[in-house]
Amino acid sequence: MPRFRIEYSKEGPIAFISHLDLSKAWERAARRAGLPVVLSQGFHPHYRISFGSVLPVGVEGAREYLDLELKEDFAPGALKKVLDEELPSGLVVRQVVPVNDQAASLMAGINTAEYSFEVGLERDLTGEDLAERWRKMQGIEKWMVTRRNKKGEREIDVRPDLIKAELNLGEGKLYGILWLKLGHGGSARPPEVFKALEKYAGIPIDRERISYRRTSLYVERGGQWLSPLYI
Repeated sequence: MPRFRIEYSKEGPIAFISHLDLSKAWERAARRAGLPVVLSQGFHPHYRISFGSVLPVGVEGAREYLDLELKEDFAPGALKKVLDEELPSGLVVRQVVPVNDQAASLMAGINTAEYSFEVGLERDLTGEDLAERWRKMQGIEKWMVTRRNKKGEREIDVRPDLIKAELNLGEGKLYGILWLKLGHGGSARPPEVFKALEKYAGIPIDRERISYRRTSLYVERGGQWLSPLYI
């Protein structure tokens, strides 16, 4: 069966829908477009649509990925066109490429996320002060912060999941890019990195002015970061 890998963006108000509703939005678009999508087996068959890393509710994604299996071949450009015509506002297909049966699944392959962020500061810092605080923080072995969820609270070390960071100052804000590892064991999230910056670098973060978005997903192999489109 032909399999297509789709790169898409999820931006604007639609970022606040759940992953289940996102799946339904893609299924409805495929149904309205009349695409011959392969159905799963079992008592409750559904479209064979496989997503990459799930976005938290409320977070935008500039380059997200899914695999779509069809019963017959389709021109990638035509597939992009018919899906874009049926998808709700905020979901936009960026690229469509065919993938072979031996290609790794998105969930198995994607292991790195890139985020851009802007964080308000409660007081001004100089560039030299930021650099010195960040340098000292990197000399600390563990960056422990509290993770809260429905199961309660637990302490996690976010340092092993931070691959690299670009930190900049401007107009009373800290802004930049974070590269974080992704995995099935519960990877660190950008807000947890901000907590660590506040706790271990003493950066005066205004928790009421935090915004971030996922700008890319990658497959890290041998020190290289590859697009999931071609793994």
